Amino acid sequence: MTPRGVRPQDRHLHDHQEIDTPRPEVVPIKSANSMLASEEDQGLFEADDWASSIQVLFRPSGPARKAFTKPETVLDSARADGGAGGVLLATALAVYGPAEIRSQARTVAQELGEERTDLPAWLAHMGEVEPGRCLRVTDIWDDSYSLLLDYECDGSTHGAGVQIDMIGGGLAGGFLHGPTTGEMTEIAATDQHAVVAEIDGSDARAILEAAVLNLDAGFDPGPEDDPGDEEDRAARALVEHRFAQLPAGGEAELGTDLSASERESVIAAFLHRPGAALLAQAADIADTICTFATYCDGNPLRWSPARVETFLAGWIPHEIIADDGWYRNVPAVLREWLRYAADAADLRADGLEINLQMVDSAMGFMQERGDEPPGDPGVNITQQMIDAGVDQTNFAEVQAWVDNYNARTRGEDS
Repeated sequence: MTPRGVRPQDRHLHDHQEIDTPRPEVVPIKSANSMLASEEDQGLFEADDWASSIQVLFRPSGPARKAFTKPETVLDSARADGGAGGVLLATALAVYGPAEIRSQARTVAQELGEERTDLPAWLAHMGEVEPGRCLRVTDIWDDSYSLLLDYECDGSTHGAGVQIDMIGGGLAGGFLHGPTTGEMTEIAATDQHAVVAEIDGSDARAILEAAVLNLDAGFDPGPEDDPGDEEDRAARALVEHRFAQLPAGGEAELGTDLSASERESVIAAFLHRPGAALLAQAADIADTICTFATYCDGNPLRWSPARVETFLAGWIPHEIIADDGWYRNVPAVLREWLRYAADAADLRADGLEINLQMVDSAMGFMQERGDEPPGDPGVNITQQMIDAGVDQTNFAEVQAWVDNYNARTRGEDS
């Protein structure tokens, strides 16, 4: 990386001086002092944003799942600073930092803040919020939704929110700070597909907590892997703090586990429909549809344009190996399944039509990706056996093909 405006080839024209990159543990204290020294109008709202953003340093990220630094080390830098910046940093850790550091950080903030007269008045109120109304904003497909919370702080009303992705199995993302539920309701009113409803605060808290656990259980790329995600991650600590002020004890519905009997029942009901009775390989493709649902929220009757595209253009090419006839039969079966699901979920006619149109669009992507060789060598070999017409239930036939495969001349087609 080079400073903005400096070309890489110019780096050696300045006495061979390398640019020192500050260590992660000293960045927060430098930033805290810069904030307090800024001539711009800085208040509690801006300080909350900053205090939340520095918590990214402690969150494991990247392929190695390592944090940038430890909260204890950052707290040591606040203690060593000893000034107003140290108080601000220690307070930020006490309110938004990892649970294991908050008590110690609170003590450091109190010790450093004693008898100081240069602290901004708002600093003493960081974290003092009163939660208010909660909304659930979704669309007619209800495939993902936003949870929004109003809160009172320092005499003003602000909002915090999170988006819950049900295609991913109930993952938290899209952390948001600022707009109130009233402002978001006005925005939703301009979208004919938007559905807005109030939600109990305890349920909103339970959903957020469960969705965050789901997020952390999977791969969470760091800002160096996905720069566009940095702002999203920056508001997470604040959003978690605001929702934690809501009552506990709510219920989090982030998907269902479809039992074997329920799976059989939903497929049987589909096959009894007049439109499905004569479709080729309808039972097998319906079973595949239900399997895909287990990778989402477990509900095979919840469909949206995004879910149709994910199924056809993403999931099938990477998860399914079948002959050309099976792939050709997928669109017709899926279209009938979408009609079946729309009837069961009472989906509006225009929503169903959009889903059906997405089948045609996504099929092109599926075919393009289906022509690409799979990345997994085992899958690649299996596909070659299918292409060669090998009966994989016949051990002798499979073994003969494998022997021929292993003995083939390098670079020769199997």
